[in-house]
Amino acid sequence: MMARLLALIFFLLMYPVWGWSALIINEVKIDCGGGRACTVQRERFKTLEDTYRNITHLRQTLKVLVSAGGVKDFSWELSGEEGPQSISIKFKSKLLISAVMIKSDDDLIQEYVERNTRLKTGVWHEQGLLIDESLRLRQYLSSKGYPRAEIKFKERVRGDEVLITVTVIPGKAQLLSEIVVRTESSVIRGFAERKFLDLVGKNFDIQTARAKADELEAELFSYGYYLVSIALTPKKVGENVVVEALIGPVEQWTFDLKRPPLPTEDIKLEFGPIVREMFKRYRRPVDEGSLRVGIQEFYRKQGYLNALVKLVMSRYRNSLGDWVNAGAVEISPGVRTRVRDVSFPGALLWDEKKLKKMWDDQSLELSKAGFYDEESQNAFSDWLRGQYIRLGYVRAEVPPPRALFSGESGTENARLEYTITEGPRVFVDEIRVSGVDDAETVDIMEGIETKEGAPFNPLQFTIDVKKIADDLQDNGWYQAEVVNRDADNIVLYGKDRSSVRLLINIRKGKKITFNRLVIVGNRDTRNNVIRRKSPFIRGMPITPTKVRDFENALSSTGLFTSVKARPIIHKGDTPLSDVVIEVVERDYGLIEIAPGYRTDIGLKLSGTVSYLNIFGENISTSLTGQVNQRLDYTAFDPRRRKEGKSLMEYNLTSQFNIPDVEETAIDYGLTLSMQRRRFFSFDADIRRLANTISRDFGSRFSVSLRHQFESINQFDATEKRDNGSFEIGALTPSFTADFRNTRINPTAGAWFNISNEFANPLFFSQKKDDLTINFYKLISRNRFYIPIPRGTIAISAVGGLQENLAKNYRTDSNGDPVIDPETGQRLTEGYIPNIKVFRLTGLDIVRGFSDEEINRLPNGNDIGDDPVQNKAYMANLKVEPRYFINDSLMAGVFYDAGRVYVDTVDIGDLRQSVGVTFKVVTPVGTLDFDYGIKLLRKKDQSGNLEAPGRFHVSIGFF
Repeated sequence: MMARLLALIFFLLMYPVWGWSALIINEVKIDCGGGRACTVQRERFKTLEDTYRNITHLRQTLKVLVSAGGVKDFSWELSGEEGPQSISIKFKSKLLISAVMIKSDDDLIQEYVERNTRLKTGVWHEQGLLIDESLRLRQYLSSKGYPRAEIKFKERVRGDEVLITVTVIPGKAQLLSEIVVRTESSVIRGFAERKFLDLVGKNFDIQTARAKADELEAELFSYGYYLVSIALTPKKVGENVVVEALIGPVEQWTFDLKRPPLPTEDIKLEFGPIVREMFKRYRRPVDEGSLRVGIQEFYRKQGYLNALVKLVMSRYRNSLGDWVNAGAVEISPGVRTRVRDVSFPGALLWDEKKLKKMWDDQSLELSKAGFYDEESQNAFSDWLRGQYIRLGYVRAEVPPPRALFSGESGTENARLEYTITEGPRVFVDEIRVSGVDDAETVDIMEGIETKEGAPFNPLQFTIDVKKIADDLQDNGWYQAEVVNRDADNIVLYGKDRSSVRLLINIRKGKKITFNRLVIVGNRDTRNNVIRRKSPFIRGMPITPTKVRDFENALSSTGLFTSVKARPIIHKGDTPLSDVVIEVVERDYGLIEIAPGYRTDIGLKLSGTVSYLNIFGENISTSLTGQVNQRLDYTAFDPRRRKEGKSLMEYNLTSQFNIPDVEETAIDYGLTLSMQRRRFFSFDADIRRLANTISRDFGSRFSVSLRHQFESINQFDATEKRDNGSFEIGALTPSFTADFRNTRINPTAGAWFNISNEFANPLFFSQKKDDLTINFYKLISRNRFYIPIPRGTIAISAVGGLQENLAKNYRTDSNGDPVIDPETGQRLTEGYIPNIKVFRLTGLDIVRGFSDEEINRLPNGNDIGDDPVQNKAYMANLKVEPRYFINDSLMAGVFYDAGRVYVDTVDIGDLRQSVGVTFKVVTPVGTLDFDYGIKLLRKKDQSGNLEAPGRFHVSIGFF
């Protein structure tokens, strides 16, 4: 395959060169024999109808299109004497895989092959593909205990398509008949044999056996066998396998610990990590002296500088004949050393008072408390040296401080002395730029922070060097680089080391501007879908930033598993260059079924059927359904909670989305939904129809406008006024600004959204004698992410205001005011329907509170108890420091605060909670397990004290 492709490319390059300088292709004739594969290839080569600078440009474009694969016996020729030309292309399409069927008597093996085979629908049947697939599957099956497995392929060709059937015959399994444990310890032998027991008699899988060995090593290490290792050696015996597990050495370390006044259990928790870390580091027996020094070093880092450690080791065999290394450890930490003063001899740039303030500001927690802390003190040395360097003192030295002690035992109090050598201040004597013209040199000098005559900051200069290359690339010099950026000759110091010359050597390469897009790899997706996402304009510079933006924009459509863009830099004087975009399409159909449980809605079952690329135009449709059954009724009001009425809830939603309507940047979405949902004081059947248009402005900003019509039937309401039907038509404009570093699980940046829902009879809300719906609902959502070592601090701040605009008082037929018999208030022509009134639930819940607890007003009533005839408010704040355990797990603590109000607001009366959170990262957000504790418990209307806290499970992210 590779030899044929190289020969084809060589043929294209050696094709005779025509004499004219410009070449117009106005007709493309393609002879590929017909069929679906031919149709797919035809769409690719149809793009050749264009203008080319010369025959070389055409030849390079053909090379790119052919390299995508799927063609053989390729030839081409031009016809036409002068002016526009016609190109005739002739080739044979390789077979296109139309379907792949996997058959096997073993369901697990069949499932693996279906998920991992490289034989995919729509893939070209390249030479050697089945051979490679057979070898790969045989290797996998052999590792799973089927070394005699057979892989059979059956190909059924129809025209230029092929149906491949893969039959997997596992053959007789190779069993693990025995694991022989070899070790000097009878105790460990028995422990290991029990550990490996569940593998014996099953298919031999060396990976599973090694995973078991790793688990056993970790367990033995936790029991004090710090040097143990396990080596597995499989041996074939007949048709099966015997594995020899060699375990050693089997010496155990144990310690008798004393550290008054701490009890033994507490000192074990403190001492254990010290010893285990030392054995992990050295991987050899640790002698008494090393252990003693390690323990003292541990306490020294905590500020105990005079810790006394008595350690006596003995070695003996226990009753089972195993070697035991026993240590008697007695630790007297002494008094934690306090830092009474800090001095900075040798410092001239800043006075003592300023330096002490810097020291206070940069101190870590232990140091801030006034204790000796080597980690904090050494970190300040590095930080202060960085400050000197930024101001041009590039040879400044700030070593770790010298500690001067005083006190009865010599180390109760310390005075820290940072002996500073500032050295001469270095100034920039000259900046010389080569490789660019005079005008570009002026632009470069104006665009960088480093200036002639100013103090030399090597840290800033490194940033400037990168900026020079970036700016040139953004101006079309795509290959521009500072050639000597990492060389010694970029910075030359004067003889007295007080001045520096900066020699910046630039290689610009060729300036390139955009000519046209060459699309490779799409079969179902139309070219115009890809072109719409292109940021390039003919004649404008091609920059790395635009290339990355193009890749990101295409990736965000969800149509492709792989997207790669690159410019073709042609030879010759013209800057016009093509950009090749190579895509790999994904399977567009999706069926999902997801059972689950949520603490707020109970048991649930959801499913989705979707298709992402209708007609190849990136048009998508989906049907999503969910049913759930609550297991408790704590989210309801007292009456409904007491009745305990069971009612199945459901939500059926259909969506239809058209991106880039009529070649514009405007997206359109249609949503239809039917829902039965249980609320705090009523149940409701809801029908919704929503039309949404939206537009992105770059990668950061977007706006949308949605019109939604809802028909709501409320029933089983505690308040009679909440029974009945409502029709709400609303127009909701929204603006979003996204500065996060990533949309899924962000760690830095910020996100802002503001929306205002206007419900009015003009937008088809009801207007009747007993109720007019006319209100607005303004919500501002803001999220911030502050990076910290191995984590981030996530902050969410949400505020909302809604107001009833139908405020005229109602009168009866006699002109008398209408009074609400339950509240004694005069009724207005309209109010905000209960279903639309703010409630802190879902993403806005204050963790630790139930729905009923957090949605009580300051007067004790639920916000749904009385009609909202004027205004309602909502406030919610979340602060959550998160620590990344690994790429898929996070842990953290949180502080939540929030409340809903009617008519008046008192931010000082927010309900508050603190708690812990554990998060599992998924592609759609995080699966959160949270436990919140109320900071101030109150009594409910029955006089009962609220529960201290609450557990929450949710999925999403903020």
